[in-house]
Amino acid sequence: MIETILSGWKSEIVNSLSQSKSYCLAVYSTAGELIFANEAFQMLIKDDACKSLLNPDFDKIVGLPHDSVLIFSGFMTIGTIEEVNTSIFAHIYRKNDQLLIIGGMDMLNLTEQNRILHQMNAEITHLQRQLLQKTLLQEQTLSKLNAVNEDLLKANQDKDKFLKILAHDLKNPMFAISGFSDLLIKNFRKYDENTIEKQLGIINTTTKKTYDLLEELLLWTRSQSGKIPFAPRTVQIKNVCDDVLSLLNESAAVKQIEIISEINADLELHADVDMLRTILRNLISNAIKFTHEKGQITLRAEQQDTDMIITVSDNGIGMSQNTISKLWQIADLYTTPGTKGEKGTGLGLMLCKEFVEKHNGKIWVESEVGKGSDFKFTMPVSEVGTDN
Repeated sequence: MIETILSGWKSEIVNSLSQSKSYCLAVYSTAGELIFANEAFQMLIKDDACKSLLNPDFDKIVGLPHDSVLIFSGFMTIGTIEEVNTSIFAHIYRKNDQLLIIGGMDMLNLTEQNRILHQMNAEITHLQRQLLQKTLLQEQTLSKLNAVNEDLLKANQDKDKFLKILAHDLKNPMFAISGFSDLLIKNFRKYDENTIEKQLGIINTTTKKTYDLLEELLLWTRSQSGKIPFAPRTVQIKNVCDDVLSLLNESAAVKQIEIISEINADLELHADVDMLRTILRNLISNAIKFTHEKGQITLRAEQQDTDMIITVSDNGIGMSQNTISKLWQIADLYTTPGTKGEKGTGLGLMLCKEFVEKHNGKIWVESEVGKGSDFKFTMPVSEVGTDN
């Protein structure tokens, strides 16, 4: 049936097979001479046409039983062992002293290979994408680590500078205490009572200021190490302000400064009471320090959405924008004398910033030279959003 169908196409079939680049056709003599090879077969063989038949090799093919014309059907390997070799599915026929090799790729095998290659290609593409994602993630992580490292280096440098400033601030009053006490010891019997009382007053005042500085330093150090308890609860802001004012009214009275509280008694917020007291004490103390005699300080509280904005306002000397930019920089620890020459370290404002941010709040100042300052900070009204 097939022979009948193809009988009319013999010349075309022979022509196609002889020129095919995908289907191999070769004729050998049993003596080992390559009589004919189409282009596809020539691409597989090397210098020695017989030795290019690797498995089965030429001698084995010649030695196969040839009771029938078809002596072999299966995969055969062509090429060299040292270099590239190729396996094809072939039929080998023998007539008299000639061998006809016809073969090519098994289509089922080729389809399976293509399927495997496609799957491998998809897996490789997936792995490449994963690798790119991991590489990108590593680059982003490295970038973040570098940024954190730079921040840590700067923080360490800032703290080193900060400690040097503090050491200087501590050393000066200690020299004053030591110097005046030495003078008293050496001249105790020579000085009159007024001189002794004056020098003892200087020693006492300097000692108190040094103690206050050490207290602030200790509190700041504890806040940096996370050792200060943080226990926010609902509090009435007016009660806390009144407690702080009872401690500072005497300082304000010395300069005849009037402190007015405009805070409503029913206003509540969610805060750690001790931290809130420290914030208010430092801000009100600063206002007293930089307000002229017979000046005025006003306390206000206003709820906006979920936050309470608390303001400590004074009509004192005010600040320039350049001064404001340095207030919360630990490396600068900026401070200036008050209206009566009062001294400070700038550490109080650093504590305020630490404690406000502990509540997820913000602190800022609005000021103008000669027109006073408004120090403002926010606290949460309820527990939602606080940093526990």
